[in-house]
Amino acid sequence: PVPSIALTYRDGPEIRAKMARVGVLAEMLCSFSLRCSVTHLFRNAEKDIKCLHALRVLAAVWVVVGHSCLFSLFYMDNARLLKESLSTPTFSSYFLLASPLAVDTFLFISGAVMAVTYRKRQLFRRGIPQATVVRRVTRWILSVVHRIFRVYPTILLVSLFTLFVFNALGDGPMWDAELGVFGTNCTRAGDLAPHLLFYGNFAPSFCLPWLWHLSLDMQIQIFCPLLLVGLTYAPVRARLVALAITILIVVYRVVSVQAFGIHGDVIGALLAESAFPQSEQLEEMFIWFYGNPLSRAAPFLIGALTGWQVCIRSERELDFRIGIGLKFISAFLLLSAFITPSHDSFFHIIHLIGAPIAWSAGLALLVWLCENGHCRSLQSILGSHRLLPLSRLSFGIYITHEQILLLMIYTQRRPATPTALAHFLLLAVTAFTLSLFVSFLLAITIEIPPQTLEKRLLKKRHRIAERRPLRAIEELDPLAPAVSSQDKTALWVSTDH
Repeated sequence: PVPSIALTYRDGPEIRAKMARVGVLAEMLCSFSLRCSVTHLFRNAEKDIKCLHALRVLAAVWVVVGHSCLFSLFYMDNARLLKESLSTPTFSSYFLLASPLAVDTFLFISGAVMAVTYRKRQLFRRGIPQATVVRRVTRWILSVVHRIFRVYPTILLVSLFTLFVFNALGDGPMWDAELGVFGTNCTRAGDLAPHLLFYGNFAPSFCLPWLWHLSLDMQIQIFCPLLLVGLTYAPVRARLVALAITILIVVYRVVSVQAFGIHGDVIGALLAESAFPQSEQLEEMFIWFYGNPLSRAAPFLIGALTGWQVCIRSERELDFRIGIGLKFISAFLLLSAFITPSHDSFFHIIHLIGAPIAWSAGLALLVWLCENGHCRSLQSILGSHRLLPLSRLSFGIYITHEQILLLMIYTQRRPATPTALAHFLLLAVTAFTLSLFVSFLLAITIEIPPQTLEKRLLKKRHRIAERRPLRAIEELDPLAPAVSSQDKTALWVSTDH
């Protein structure tokens, strides 16, 4: 059967013929059915990389935990105690300080899904004449349009809600109903332009600053098809080019750290500030290092190579010692990226530069081992179908959890006084639960219906003649339609039964 990710767009005449059919209006209206949306949300997926479901949920939880600590820094009275707690080597401190790796996890997943989608389409269309250059450019543009069609309705709704409604929902000594609070200083429509036009990572502001990741992901996705085309026609050279780009990214990160004096993560930089953080150092750190595609594209490239590789499962059995060695390397890379050295350590700068690449490489090995059956117990956990709906709701969780956190933090009548890092974990669990409910409502009402409408009106399945060669008429005899019960009875009587 045709995999859903192998669907392609109809041509212009086919779209016009589809729109001229009787009942097309009813079909369009059915795309907005709640039953259809819920069915789409809880559908089973057999063609995806299953272990990515748990990674996507983990990244969503990790982002909420990191933001619960980040947003609380501006309304707490014991920041010095928090700084001491974060410098203590515990799992909670490592989990909070390593929360930027959640963005790298999202980028890795995005690259892997894009590569799997592209390669499955290529494998499905094997034997079909190659498309022209114009056709390929058109598909490139359509892939970008499809991505925008996927994320834009939710982004637009959340942005307009923040601009016109959100600031009037709260009150308190830190709440400003006109100017908003940190992250909601959206006073005019022009403040939303960087996020709606996907260049928010180059224009930092206090209006929805957390949407920078979507701009970064969109910018990388525009150019990633060049790598996928290279993997199709010259796989060895394409992999060498990807390796060279990764090395250049490391060089860029080294130069950025030395040129702009970057010596820590965002939370550490904010704790080092004595006033409200609007300094040039933080802006330069964000524009040139934290949110720049030249600095953050390596996880996406590694994810794309991983998705391309695991698209076809390897039938070769690994030697036991090699399997143990690969598992050890994967665990070592993940732990080396997860454990943050102290700021006065020499390894802190090395960790700051190489953590995203080490984390992505560890994830790549883990995904390859799981998808090829070398970690069956772990695959049964990471690829559980019970995590699939949560995985599909992770985008909505990322979009909506910040507003919920801001309401929970800045409507308090006095500053928070956390005595342990578990305070932020509890805050994150509460915000995650509420944002899960909100993202479910957004998914079935705003996010899924446009995708269903796009699939019904603009996409098509490949014709049978393209999928398999025509068979002889004699081979189709067993597939002949069944005769009616009356004809069967007459035939049975006529044969002397």
